[in-house]
Amino acid sequence: FLIPLRLRQSSRYSDVPMTETMILEIGLPTSLGPGSSFYRKYQRIALRIENVMRSLQEEGFRVVVPLIYESRLIGFIGLGDKADHSPYYNEDVQLLDAIRLSVSIYLHNHIYFESLESSRNQARSEAQRLSQFLADRRVVRRDLDEHTLIYKSEIMHQSVEQVHRASGSNRPVLITGETGTGKELIARLIHHSDREGKPFVVVNCAAIPASLLEDEIFGHIKGAFTDARSDRLGKAAEAGEGTLFFDEVGEMPLELQAKLLRLLQDGQFSPVGDNRTIRAQCRFIFATNRNLKASIAEGLFREDLYYRINAFAVELPPLRERKEDIGALAEHFCRDMARELGRSDVRIESDALSALESYSWPGNIRELQNVLLRALAGSDARVMVRADLPQELQAEKQRVIPTRKSVAIHATEEIVLEEPLNDLVENYTRRVIEAALEKTGGNRTHAAGLLGLGRTALLYRMKQLGL
Repeated sequence: FLIPLRLRQSSRYSDVPMTETMILEIGLPTSLGPGSSFYRKYQRIALRIENVMRSLQEEGFRVVVPLIYESRLIGFIGLGDKADHSPYYNEDVQLLDAIRLSVSIYLHNHIYFESLESSRNQARSEAQRLSQFLADRRVVRRDLDEHTLIYKSEIMHQSVEQVHRASGSNRPVLITGETGTGKELIARLIHHSDREGKPFVVVNCAAIPASLLEDEIFGHIKGAFTDARSDRLGKAAEAGEGTLFFDEVGEMPLELQAKLLRLLQDGQFSPVGDNRTIRAQCRFIFATNRNLKASIAEGLFREDLYYRINAFAVELPPLRERKEDIGALAEHFCRDMARELGRSDVRIESDALSALESYSWPGNIRELQNVLLRALAGSDARVMVRADLPQELQAEKQRVIPTRKSVAIHATEEIVLEEPLNDLVENYTRRVIEAALEKTGGNRTHAAGLLGLGRTALLYRMKQLGL
């Protein structure tokens, strides 16, 4: 059997048989011991060998021969007592020493081929992973209602993996991301995975007045209210066996959230004014640009509803975090827009592309599309140059969208306790909101994101504070 390291008999006993009671001297053979090139070059290994040899002697080994190939220690041949308990002689050790090189070569080749097989398996695994990645790319490049999802960044690849996991289930999906990151496009991708050809119905919770939202979702029967002159199907019924997509679900009023929760829990709903219940057959997908956990803390969103809609989570990164995708996206948009304008393909000059990649894109992909459309409309040239882009993209030092950490109010200021606590909190809140608005150039949507609030919540706070 193979063991680590070697034991040898002292030269003083070279003509005496090695017996169980014989005192053995621990050491390295002359070719490996002090004075040898091996010892000088690999002294630490040689000392370690001697230490292990001592422990082997204590375990009852009588002869241990090292297996070394190309200055690499591969293993050892170790012999215990013979079956008949006869002694070992020097010729036994010499025989082992003679076959040592052959065994070393064999083991070296065996280890090498095992390593080679392991490398082959790893290469196969990497090839499969690459194949799957390319398959994902082919899937997400499908045309979906004249839109195409294009990416090559690792962060977007992770989001697409989340999409694939969500697509394999009929449970609700929550898509989060800033405005313009393509949440509806992702929702359509999930819908097309297993419900292609069936309705994809959108409810924009931010665009529909709160008083009309319930009717929009659930429908009504004739006579349910003054203007209800006939029955009307809601979006939940229109979706059928397809997908019902709630865009900006974070803007839904609290009183309606309870009815949505019932729809998700029971799979049933009632049109306005009707006592009958209708079973929903559709899949539910939700999207928001709000921090729903912050909304829960503010009492603006139900916690039980949040956990119900968040069965599968898909988080879309902002465009500024996927810089390597900007070039491919810009080329794709330019090609499509040029075709719509009846023009030949427009190439983006490298300096213009550099400007696109260095911009922070607060409006994300939607802003990129608008910028490229304006640039194409303003020039007939076949090459887009930096001068064709808006001024904010041409500036060397562009405005960067601040992170939450960049909004700071000096907390080290001395607190004067001459006002009631509510007034102190109100004044501090006012200063924080004013600082956020100043940082974002007065853009309320960006200021809300900076503060971890929804736009509606920020406007509500501003109204309370008289801002």
